[in-house]
Amino acid sequence: MKLRALVNLSALIAILFIPQSASSQSPADFNGSDKVDFADFLLFAGAFGSSEAQFDLSGNGVVDFADLVAFSAAFLVDNPPPPADITISTTNLAFGDVETGQSSILVVTITNSGGTELSVTGITLSDDQFTASAGTFTVGAGGREDVSITYTPGAEGSHAGTLTVASSDEDEGSVDIALSGSGIVPVPSLPTSITVTTPAGSSHQMRLVPEGDFIMGTNKRIDVPDLFEEDSTFVGAPPIGDDQRTNFLAAFYINQLEVTGDNFVRFLNDIGRNFDPDIGQLSPFVSISGPNAPVEFVTSFGVIGTGRSGYPITSVSWYGADAYCKWIGGRLPTEAEWEKASRGPDGNDYPWGSTHAESSIYANIFGPFDRSGGTPQQAPGFLQDLTNVGSYRRGESEYGVRDLEGNASEWVNDWFSAEYFRVSPRENPPGPLTGQAKTIKGSSYLSSVNPFHPFDQENGILSAARGSAAPASFAVDRGFRCAQDVVE
Repeated sequence: MKLRALVNLSALIAILFIPQSASSQSPADFNGSDKVDFADFLLFAGAFGSSEAQFDLSGNGVVDFADLVAFSAAFLVDNPPPPADITISTTNLAFGDVETGQSSILVVTITNSGGTELSVTGITLSDDQFTASAGTFTVGAGGREDVSITYTPGAEGSHAGTLTVASSDEDEGSVDIALSGSGIVPVPSLPTSITVTTPAGSSHQMRLVPEGDFIMGTNKRIDVPDLFEEDSTFVGAPPIGDDQRTNFLAAFYINQLEVTGDNFVRFLNDIGRNFDPDIGQLSPFVSISGPNAPVEFVTSFGVIGTGRSGYPITSVSWYGADAYCKWIGGRLPTEAEWEKASRGPDGNDYPWGSTHAESSIYANIFGPFDRSGGTPQQAPGFLQDLTNVGSYRRGESEYGVRDLEGNASEWVNDWFSAEYFRVSPRENPPGPLTGQAKTIKGSSYLSSVNPFHPFDQENGILSAARGSAAPASFAVDRGFRCAQDVVE
């Protein structure tokens, strides 16, 4: 009996799949609509399990599973799945600028929105500087396939091509995608550190400060005289409410460390004098007399004091600082350069970030007062004197430059003007053309972070702070460092 039912079912399915003429009606077209559709299925479902002859497609006397199979076959004949239909995620791939010899990858998504399998029979590219990760594959109904397109320019210039996707889509056999890109010659990367050898055989490490925007100035009030100076010509800028702005600087190099006493006496001994002949002996480069003089002359120039040759040179005039930097083939940094080297591009309060320096790990400053014993005293751990340059590694800036705060404040190249920020150019501000005093940046071992500060106690050593003094003047806590242009 079972064998007979299977034979009947097979015969029925075979009959249903034989192509019929337009006038022939399928036995499963119960409602006479000339098509087996969902309405027929509802009628069939209502009769399932009965003995109604109209729905007994297998002829075994009952409407059962064999009839369901036969109905499904008839339904598929009249309602075939939609054909494969290719869709591409884009019609244009623009790679932009890519360095020659390097590669850039973009992805094309091929989707089959049809109901039958899609065959991608070939992916071809008209320019061999573009390559595809696949050439042939199949995509199931409703599926997708990602194809990576790689652009590797072999030469400088613009490149364009066409990616053609051929497929089994009957309506759209092939699809074109425009390709474009530009090969550019890579710019040699600049070394982050260089060594400059002086005419006397000593050397300086210089650190790169890359080109770009940075935040200069501050929106905090600063009492600049808090940068302690034993110099009667020193003039602090008045507290400024907000001189913060964004400037752009070209790349430059700056000394990692302040110029030391040993560096400077080598310079004096090499040139054989302590003054600029064009200015005269009344404006010496460095003080060599008095109780605080760092240098003496006997038969040659030498550093005064045992173990102090690695300390920053102080009691040096702006003329001395300028002459030294020119002697090594450099120059004094501009105020903008000094400030970017200290604060980085994002305008940190201090070289090490924006953490307030209440301990001695960041910089050689006078430090906060300790009031725990009643009478305010210098907090422990602070030196109250100069020390060897580079001793405060945790206080270096993000460019690896040290002692930008503490140890010695520093001359920069600019003439001083309290209002220069209002008229300075956005790019590479050089400072005022003329003036009576030169600008001083940074704090020293005499600069205090004082809780009795008349404004914000945090602002005594801000890298945005600035002061000025006559270019021929000296101070026991004022030194300098040099900068150098990037040679293309």
